[in-house]
Amino acid sequence: MTERLRTSELSVWRSLTSHDPFHELVICWLDDLWSFSDASAETCATCERIVRTQLTPAFGRLTIGEITRERIEDQLDIPRAMSEESAASAYAVLDLLLDFGVGEGAIESNPMEPALQYRAHGLGDLDDHRKVVRGRIELRREERQQEARVDAE
Repeated sequence: MTERLRTSELSVWRSLTSHDPFHELVICWLDDLWSFSDASAETCATCERIVRTQLTPAFGRLTIGEITRERIEDQLDIPRAMSEESAASAYAVLDLLLDFGVGEGAIESNPMEPALQYRAHGLGDLDDHRKVVRGRIELRREERQQEARVDAE
């Protein structure tokens, strides 16, 4: 699988790493969501709003690799107290965002799996996008397994 290179905020073509700031992952994911998914404009706008209002304030100071299950639970307790639906939406968008990070090779695994799975209502037509992102993850895993076999030989 060919690595997809992204434009960072510095306008430099490169791939994401675990050392990149969370907002770099956000930029890449939102670009992918708007440009390459078949999600409606309303769904994309909802995801972008959730990222802007809930996720960036919670994780904006972290690198991609610093996002752990414990931090997710701690940071997203605040929206959960306001509204279960709001929390479920934030968790669902973050789950997709982190799956995207795995598919892009920035992190080894999604720290939300498997215990923090939330099904948000009102996020609409993201199922196809989720399937594409999970397909990228499987391709990435197959690449790693193949590389491990080659290294072992």
